[in-house]
Amino acid sequence: AQNYYGEAVGHQTGYELRLAFYEKIQRLSFAFHDRVHTGDLITLGLLDLDGVRMFFSTGVLRVVLLGVLIGVGAYLLISTDPVLGLL
Repeated sequence: AQNYYGEAVGHQTGYELRLAFYEKIQRLSFAFHDRVHTGDLITLGLLDLDGVRMFFSTGVLRVVLLGVLIGVGAYLLISTDPVLGLL
């Protein structure tokens, strides 16, 4: 379930960001497009968007998972032996 929802959120976020990126590129002036190669824009944009997508699907979920894991582990350790748990 974690992997499924992580990928679902990542793909949805990537989709929304990709649409915003393409809309922004289309609204730029002709002078900008004369200076910058379109292929470079697409390559860099897609790489950045893929990085953001992977951040949501792995980074955010891993932080939550580690927080729960450490919190439950600390609670169990302190409830079993408070002195050892505080050490």
